[in-house]
Amino acid sequence: MKYTEGYLTVMVDLRDADEIIGVDKVNINITNLNTKEVVDTYPYDTSPDMEYVYFDKVDFKSPGKYKVSALKPDGTVIASNEIEIIE
Repeated sequence: MKYTEGYLTVMVDLRDADEIIGVDKVNINITNLNTKEVVDTYPYDTSPDMEYVYFDKVDFKSPGKYKVSALKPDGTVIASNEIEIIE
């Protein structure tokens, strides 16, 4: 998936897996795939029983390939995917 620089909305849909978020806070973690460095982390409040949630205003400031992960406060990965940001 390719997107341009700026704000994006990250969606996590666990309905097909019949799972829930299970926590009241989630971090959206952005990792540069080339350098393996964390670029940004965005904290969000959630309800533990959510199975579909979106996180708005996740800012992608420069072109590149990134791994976007939704993490529980203890670092456990809820879901992740890779995207490319283009100019």
